[in-house]
Amino acid sequence: MLTACQPAIPAVKPAWITFKNQEYGYEFRYPSEARVDVTLKDASQVEVQIEPGDPFQVTGTLEYTSADMLYYLDTPSIGERTIGENIWSEFALPDGYCDATGCSSPMYALRMESGNILFTVIFFSQKTTTELQEEILATFKISNEP
Repeated sequence: MLTACQPAIPAVKPAWITFKNQEYGYEFRYPSEARVDVTLKDASQVEVQIEPGDPFQVTGTLEYTSADMLYYLDTPSIGERTIGENIWSEFALPDGYCDATGCSSPMYALRMESGNILFTVIFFSQKTTTELQEEILATFKISNEP
């Protein structure tokens, strides 16, 4: 006896929300189950919490030097990476950031300069980005200058 096959119902992606930072002139989209918090009063830093223990931070800096584009926490860039429409400098700290008191957990960071703003995205306890983080960063757009 043969049974009729039902066509597979495609998985529906959850709704995505747009976060806009008017002070620093950028926006990005993120899944509705994630949370975005502005962590500094001047709105220069936001934290994106996708899952517990897997946050990343987006920071906008207005006052920086040209050397800041070449280094993150005294670590030189390992190259460039295109995600979406943006080209980011990439920084890998597999042993974390070390100082006189010890080393942190691994870190991975991306930096991009646009206009007079240096954008930095920091991934804690990671050696690279996850697929979902890349999907979010692919929606990162510079909307205007502050």
